[in-house]
Amino acid sequence: MNPIVFVPGLFGSLGDDIIKGTGDFSFGLSTHVYRPFLNILNSLGYIEGENLFVSFYDWRKSCDYSSEKYLIPTIKKAKEISGKGKVDLICHSMGGLVSRAYIQGKDYNKDVDKLILIGTPNAGAINAYYFWSGGKIPYPKVEENLFYKALKIGFTWYFRMFQQLGYLDVLRKTFPSAKDLLPSFKYGDYIKVLEKNGEKEFLPIYNMSIQNDFLNGLDEENLEDVEIYLIAGNNIKTNKYLLVKDRTSLGRKWKDGKPEGVYTTNLGDGTVTLNSSRTLQGELIQLDGNHSSIMYKSKEHIANILGKSTVETVEEKEVDSIYGLIITNCKKLEIKTFDNNIITSDTVKIVDDKVSLSKLGSNNYWSFIEKPIKKGMEIAIEPIKNMNSKVFIYSLRDNEEMEIITNKILIRKESIYI
Repeated sequence: MNPIVFVPGLFGSLGDDIIKGTGDFSFGLSTHVYRPFLNILNSLGYIEGENLFVSFYDWRKSCDYSSEKYLIPTIKKAKEISGKGKVDLICHSMGGLVSRAYIQGKDYNKDVDKLILIGTPNAGAINAYYFWSGGKIPYPKVEENLFYKALKIGFTWYFRMFQQLGYLDVLRKTFPSAKDLLPSFKYGDYIKVLEKNGEKEFLPIYNMSIQNDFLNGLDEENLEDVEIYLIAGNNIKTNKYLLVKDRTSLGRKWKDGKPEGVYTTNLGDGTVTLNSSRTLQGELIQLDGNHSSIMYKSKEHIANILGKSTVETVEEKEVDSIYGLIITNCKKLEIKTFDNNIITSDTVKIVDDKVSLSKLGSNNYWSFIEKPIKKGMEIAIEPIKNMNSKVFIYSLRDNEEMEIITNKILIRKESIYI
């Protein structure tokens, strides 16, 4: 059998290439999202390092860059270790675009047999417009998986602490991948303009000042010899069109209009519309579920595609609420639950039943705390002398907006009780 190369989605990789001091590539705190899916592949008989490989990548960079620097070497390694001439690619979300950058690019080596895309925005997604056009980071209000929400918000705030993400040029330079996620010509018109007479007319996508050059320029020919499977989510409210009222140029921002509203559809997974997923030619597998849950729900379909029989059930971890903590310039961090569980900054990358802690570079930490914890917890933070410690704690609950618990600067040791 061909080896599998799994390519995770946006925020699904963490390592020194993304944040210095985090070490070798891993899923990081996205382990909660992706480890259950790898367990499914393990249950099908695939063994990591033998015939199952993960292509981590710097998701801030363009898809072409990630394909060349990360995916191609991983495919080469998979073929060398397994002794096979081809691989099967299984990709989630943006990982599918990284894979398409390889297969539909000039360096393609005809070494991909099956391409399985799960929740991939093959024609782009409109949320990228907020980010690329106006420097605004839309919180994932319509996404259901709390860990996935927490990842997006956490990475956003971490980079905000160290870079001037309010400035559009800096933001675009830091995250060129956002442009690759914009709606493409195949998506079609996605901005409605509210005219002074009350009429709403679509702004033709071909006339927009911002274009997705990556997706629009992909070569379709190299896909002819690849078996393509499109696993798409459905019945989750998903942003489809934007409404703008003012197309007056705001400097470098919002050249095609500042969003004042959004039209949604239930034909999507909360992140990617069904139409965007299925714009590529391939066998469509439509599942009811959100952007992450469709990975787990696709188990039987993936087994059939690979000619395997499944041997165990792996369910998505359900969490009703979660805290996220980002702490910088921290000399010492201690998370103590009142049922006598203690995790400190001296022991990082430990995943407890309720608490996860990862180091983000020198003296910076990121933690997830699942709620409810029966007796509460104490978070003790000791800033580095003569360096202010920035503390950001946020809370997420099902079907609710993010709540900021605290966002402040510490100058001395302090304990926060939750």
